[in-house]
Amino acid sequence: MGVILRAVSGPGAGAQVFIRRGQSARVGRTEWADFSFPADDAMSDVHFAVTCSPRGCRLCTLGAGATLVNGAPVQETGLRSGDRVTAGATTFVVRIEGEPGEPEPDAAQPAVPAEPVSSAAPTGSPERTAADYCGNLELTDEARPLLDPEVSPEQFLDRLVAGELFPDALRFVAAWLPKPEAVRWACDCVQGSLGTQLTGGEQRAFDAALRWAAEPSEENRRRAERAAEGNQFNGPASWLALGAFWSGGSLAPPHLPEAAPPESLTAQALAAALVLAAARIDPRRINDRCRQFLQPGRERALKLRGAGS
Repeated sequence: MGVILRAVSGPGAGAQVFIRRGQSARVGRTEWADFSFPADDAMSDVHFAVTCSPRGCRLCTLGAGATLVNGAPVQETGLRSGDRVTAGATTFVVRIEGEPGEPEPDAAQPAVPAEPVSSAAPTGSPERTAADYCGNLELTDEARPLLDPEVSPEQFLDRLVAGELFPDALRFVAAWLPKPEAVRWACDCVQGSLGTQLTGGEQRAFDAALRWAAEPSEENRRRAERAAEGNQFNGPASWLALGAFWSGGSLAPPHLPEAAPPESLTAQALAAALVLAAARIDPRRINDRCRQFLQPGRERALKLRGAGS
């Protein structure tokens, strides 16, 4: 079973969101979402999520804007074939595989084939390669030769681990995951390693990073910046907060012209946080600790892509 959300009106008309059984995907205006509709200015950065499970499909509103299902605002609800979901200025028609009665789209807005707008690959689309996730990611001279044009993310990660290139591997996993999920993964690793060892300033930075991962709003992004600064940019928790702050938006103060961060900054910050956390526990076992960090990151990435189900 899977669910298809077909945009039938609004700036995203013609695009389709496909979510496999066992998969969850976020829909919104920015790259923080798994499926993004950047032309819809009325849509929240991450507007809603849909989860498809053996028990059915459910929608949960995540952003500040309202999500309407059949014209009524909802926070969380089940979905059925024929339901109409409105987020911002875009309306989707729901089709759940195996349920009868797929509705026709609005006559004024015929659905046309469209390329997927997300890293969550629909059925029939080619799997993304490791190079697709690397972009301008800074890799060491030892790691670069391992990045063949057609190597899969899993294969590339295995090569990095086999070569004990753990900082490269951590950066890659952080780039492989959507940014909120990457920050959440890194937070889980740091918390699992350091637990109650975080000081007051470190705990505030950690909490700010985790809050942004749960709700990647501009307000929470700026809060993460202030928390990292308040901790004097020291330690793994500050780098977690910087990873959230560097996720998008502008690096400049709000009253100055925008200065967009490089795409790879979040991955670099999260890798730094994890290396620092590994070193704090036992510098002699950094590689073992990094290896432990990588496994849940890999599992998260595979689950999001539907490859682990």
